[in-house]
Amino acid sequence: MNKNFEDINVVEVARFCCFLIQMRMLYEYTFAHHLVWDMKHLKASAVTKLNPIVLRKIEVVFTDSYKARVKGLHFINAPPFINKIIAIFNLVLKEKIAKRIHVHSTYEDLYKHISKEVLPEDYGGEEMSCQDISKHLKEFIKSETGRRVIEQSSKMVANETKRSSLKFNEEYMGMPGSFKQLNFD
Repeated sequence: MNKNFEDINVVEVARFCCFLIQMRMLYEYTFAHHLVWDMKHLKASAVTKLNPIVLRKIEVVFTDSYKARVKGLHFINAPPFINKIIAIFNLVLKEKIAKRIHVHSTYEDLYKHISKEVLPEDYGGEEMSCQDISKHLKEFIKSETGRRVIEQSSKMVANETKRSSLKFNEEYMGMPGSFKQLNFD
């Protein structure tokens, strides 16, 4: 809803999304996401803020650390240069998630993927408006419970003593960790 995309920091947006995921983990039953991005105020200069390396790290945090299931990335009110942004996303996203990117030219097209029952009224849905959702979120953040969630999330760090000391995967596969399945072409 910010009309000035020049002020947007991708890392800060990712931190806020992590906070929202933690809230969903605590208070909701489902953990699959349809992310809807309204590109109404997006300017071409915003493309320069998208660093593929940072985007890849953000994607790893969401899908590997939080185990977030992304059912769809939906772009609405997209400007003509959206294809360049999607090309950058496709460089860093897993193929399965990249196939779930949708650019919608109309809200009717969006309704084929997401029910009106869960969309805000700003987008023809039946839920409260984005402004009301934002208001409730701000009230929650100011509450004692919200502050506890923020405190807990700011204390989260990786325990490096638990990390595997085996260097095989890092040396030959480009990343540390274990692999459950290895496919060869």
